[in-house]
Amino acid sequence: MPNDEIITGHYGKLARSWGLQGQMSMQDKVVRARETAFILAQTRTCLRELGVAPEQARVLDAGCGNGHLLAALWDELAGAQLRGMELVRELVELARSRQLPGVDVTLGDLREDLAWPRGQHVVITERSIVNLLSWEWQKAAFTHIAASLVSGGHYIMVESFHEPWLEMNAARAECGLGEIPVSPHNRYLKEACIDTLASLGLREIQGVEARNALSTHFFLSRVFQHLFTAQSGRPASERVWHFFSDALPSDRGNYSPILLRVFRKD
Repeated sequence: MPNDEIITGHYGKLARSWGLQGQMSMQDKVVRARETAFILAQTRTCLRELGVAPEQARVLDAGCGNGHLLAALWDELAGAQLRGMELVRELVELARSRQLPGVDVTLGDLREDLAWPRGQHVVITERSIVNLLSWEWQKAAFTHIAASLVSGGHYIMVESFHEPWLEMNAARAECGLGEIPVSPHNRYLKEACIDTLASLGLREIQGVEARNALSTHFFLSRVFQHLFTAQSGRPASERVWHFFSDALPSDRGNYSPILLRVFRKD
């Protein structure tokens, strides 16, 4: 498919540049660390709710990239059956090179039904649905996620949404800053997709973090920080940035396109 070249070209280049580093798909260290911490805590919570011991758990990272999250899950869930699925060959090779015992990484397309294993207790997507560049493809992936989960299983979604992206750029515009565009390899979701998930039997539930838990960080790093740069020609000092980051609640406003969401299968 023509749009696949955008994805494979982009992530193939990142694979060669970043290798096994956690920042391969997200250069913002704070965001990547917070995403990982949320997914680990939420996975444990989901398994407890299901009454499934970690060593009996079946967990799928759909769009696993270079295996950074799989490695963290492997450290956290001793003995779990962990699987990763990834479209880009270079990333599959990197993920497999970690040689994590018992972890199965396959070359697979999120849009194709046969790529998805069944009977999963937890399915995770971390900024991988947004790499499907049409709503039809994204809806297909959601359909496969629902089919792959056991009854009562959980879908942990860390994906970018259009509405908070608009809020972030509205704040930038009020400060005289230019728009931060959506990257060509992304198609942000819209809030209406939650109705589609519900129609597939995936009901949103409260997670261990607020869904907008990255909002304050995005405001500080994409508005506040850039405002200092525009006015003075240099970024805000690390002390200033960390002061406000520590002093403010993490979920102020709706400025982070990346939302942390959890769904339970009926």
